Amino acid sequence: MKELIIYRKRQFPGLLMPYWIITEFSRADLIEEYRLEDPDTRGISFWGQPYSTAEFHPDDYGVGISSGKTLHLEVKDEIRSVYAVTLDGVLSNELRLEPDSASYRILVTTRGGWRAPSYPQLTLLPPS
Repeated sequence: MKELIIYRKRQFPGLLMPYWIITEFSRADLIEEYRLEDPDTRGISFWGQPYSTAEFHPDDYGVGISSGKTLHLEVKDEIRSVYAVTLDGVLSNELRLEPDSASYRILVTTRGGWRAPSYPQLTLLPPS
């Protein structure tokens, strides 16, 4: 089993928006199934918010993480990547997990803000 320790930085943009951490469903399959997009190509409304995808429910695919929280996950050794998604289906980058490592520390920050939709960004931290 691999251990993922995921820290979500407390930031004003996206403060009240939960993100979901997804490990067992590929990012490419999720994009194809629900026609989701990256933050840079996602359509936004007049108010600067991404258009919702009504049939997408992130609880079906991942584990929620709120601002300022830490999440400990144990995943199968076969899992090769991790990414995050918002309720509206805006996706983060995808981090590749090396097969020889057993523990990962990941920082989740929020990008975007007032003039662009907020979306998650994952960064792999050095081992402690």
